[in-house]
Amino acid sequence: MYRRSTLVLCITLCSFVPARAATITVTSDSGGTGGPDCTLRDAITAANSDTATGGCTAGSGADVIELPDGVTITLTEEDNETDGTNGLPSVTSVLTINGNETTVRRDPAEATPNFRIFHVAAGGDLTLNDLTVSNGWACCLGSAGRGGGIWTVGELILTSST
Repeated sequence: MYRRSTLVLCITLCSFVPARAATITVTSDSGGTGGPDCTLRDAITAANSDTATGGCTAGSGADVIELPDGVTITLTEEDNETDGTNGLPSVTSVLTINGNETTVRRDPAEATPNFRIFHVAAGGDLTLNDLTVSNGWACCLGSAGRGGGIWTVGELILTSST
């Protein structure tokens, strides 16, 4: 009887394999969506949903997005209207973005709609490393502007970022 209990316990505990983080490599400086390249918008969606999106591989648990070295990713349209207008999909998972001296910005052209760059939803956890975020618009809910670059109701860590 002792051996049987030990075996059941081992099968139960030994079969637990925690989700491993995926690294999603952005291969385009496009601010849009769709393949064959992996864009930042698609990479965030892939990380949030753990599903391959556009030209990006699927996320898996807490994910890392690697941006190309030193490029500028220009956003020309809003992605969603969660807590105001946002240029990128709301971060709803645990996500680290390694910027590698990249800039993510709202297009400065006059015709570009107003939106902030990043939104971290409740339960989301975003870490930005070595990234510049610029030209976002502090969109409004009620009478107060909320985050031109980033608005977070989740967790946010900035390291060597502007």
